[in-house]
Amino acid sequence: MRPDYFAIYPDAFSIPYLAATDLFAQQLFLVNVPDYGVASAEPVQGVWRADWRLADSGEQFYQPDVLAHTGGLTLVDALDVADMDDEAAHDVTWWQETRRPGFPTEVQQLTYRAIPEQEALDGGRLLTGGIAFDVATRPGEPLCLVARLHAHEAGAVQMRVDGNNMGRWAYPPVPGQWLETVFRAPASAVTSSQTRVTLQVDTDAPDFRHYAPYYFWFLQGEPEEPAVEIEHPVNVAFDSDISLLGFDIPEQAWYPGDVLPVTLYWQATAPTTSNAQVFLHLYDADGNLGPQSDSWAYHGTRPPYTWQPGEIVIDPQLLALPAGWPAGQYSLEVGLYDPAGRLPAYLDGVRQFEERVPLATIKVQE
Repeated sequence: MRPDYFAIYPDAFSIPYLAATDLFAQQLFLVNVPDYGVASAEPVQGVWRADWRLADSGEQFYQPDVLAHTGGLTLVDALDVADMDDEAAHDVTWWQETRRPGFPTEVQQLTYRAIPEQEALDGGRLLTGGIAFDVATRPGEPLCLVARLHAHEAGAVQMRVDGNNMGRWAYPPVPGQWLETVFRAPASAVTSSQTRVTLQVDTDAPDFRHYAPYYFWFLQGEPEEPAVEIEHPVNVAFDSDISLLGFDIPEQAWYPGDVLPVTLYWQATAPTTSNAQVFLHLYDADGNLGPQSDSWAYHGTRPPYTWQPGEIVIDPQLLALPAGWPAGQYSLEVGLYDPAGRLPAYLDGVRQFEERVPLATIKVQE
């Protein structure tokens, strides 16, 4: 039963992960309690009205690319991390390799980079060691795992299914927003109606602090991903086994102040550890750089090391034309770069000047 009000002392309420949610919707009053006990911890207590409108919002995943990649699959199980009853039902064990200050659990009310209007309220764990749990499965079918994370920094877990190593599940930093990410285990790994999954945290990353899972969903079957139609196919190859298959761009007149939507279609031809970012630039007739955007693919959530070989990564980009931008013709060009510099770029087998590939000519009118 959910309470209508919370009576709590402000030192507890001020814990950031509580104060940042709408659960404590409205402060009604504060009172002084001179002869306070240990439980109250301070002589001031308050009463807040509860708001449960987002209480069940964490039970489903929302990220559009994840929804697309899991189309046609059947949900066979789910695990609400930090829900004591659900963890007991899945025989969850978790452990820490390094103890850090603070609580091992947290509650967050966050949005998504790809869909900033979507809020979800969820609770999870902050782990430096790992987590293991049982999953109800259908033997002989691939197992797709979807995780909701609060990725304070980049990280990875080593995944094992019934003790067999399935590989490394890496993810980028998306601090302050939800990240949903997918891992697939082959059908040969799922041999019974109950499967033990173990996620061992990789602590080698220099900035790593916590692996923070909030919810897991488990799906099986064969995905029914819709066919990808590319308006402008291209033959572009980069080092690190990365290809650009093509792009979409509206065919219309453009004016200063407009936002130019460009969709890029990427593919890794082999497993890659690249963390290259995408740059999308406009150049004038003299080769001077104008408006630009730089980020990992798909709203900054899909660096190449998260791409599965053969997967087509759909990457919507936005390029803003400044107000007062001079009329004229501009070359729209794309490339990739990592901390070592720009990746070599080849269009139809020919290496490109400054490792940037021209895609289209954009005419800006007065």
